[in-house]
Amino acid sequence: LELEELLTSYYELSKKPEVLFVFIINKKLASYLHLGNGHKLFVKYGTVEGTIQEKQEIKKIDYEISTVNPRICLTPYPIDRDCQIPQQGLKLYFDWVTLHDLPCYGFLGSGVLHTLFQDHDVPKLMYSEVVRLKGNVRGDQGIGLLKKGYLLPEEKEYIKKFKDKYDASNLMNKGKLL
Repeated sequence: LELEELLTSYYELSKKPEVLFVFIINKKLASYLHLGNGHKLFVKYGTVEGTIQEKQEIKKIDYEISTVNPRICLTPYPIDRDCQIPQQGLKLYFDWVTLHDLPCYGFLGSGVLHTLFQDHDVPKLMYSEVVRLKGNVRGDQGIGLLKKGYLLPEEKEYIKKFKDKYDASNLMNKGKLL
């Protein structure tokens, strides 16, 4: 399926309460992982609603999803950076990823996507795109020094309040994020 068709399928699936998650692997990464030539969409149901009912096939799909991270180490893209994209920005983000010919994967429901890079400077371009799409550079791997310049003002304020409450003497990670 083409990306637009995949996202349309995802939006329909996201309305179903029995869908636990929808995981995407773009075609660039799918080819490196030997999953075929197109984008891949994996849907996990909390009921028996899925089209695949065979236990062996379900185990195979669970295996494919659970081994994405270890198999990424075998690609020529050693840098994995995450972000969180709002639902309305998913198409534009995947267009950006395609334009830059980058592998990408993640959970569409939460919008947490991982993009792979060969060069340490390119993630900075990604963070600028995430901010433009009103996304969050935090993703699921935290902030870190690389991302701190892309934090939204309300995130900086939250961190400041947290530090004021739990580290009033500013002993931990002094000067790292604020």
